[in-house]
Amino acid sequence: MTTDKTTVAGSELPVLMTKADLKYLDEVGGQGAYRQVAWIKSTTGTFFPLYGSDDDLVRLDGQTEFPDQEAL
Repeated sequence: MTTDKTTVAGSELPVLMTKADLKYLDEVGGQGAYRQVAWIKSTTGTFFPLYGSDDDLVRLDGQTEFPDQEAL
């Protein structure tokens, strides 16, 4: 599943450079403990959702990181 820049910016979820410990949808399918917590931008410029549990919420300096629409 890929998504356009408007949807990514409107989601107010961070755009990450690396996947880290988060998972793609096909890795968590059917497991209700996961929800989307971020996006990752591929080298081709497409965006893919990343999923994690509540413990995986992406925060920097105690604050939720919101994507900058200009940076997308």
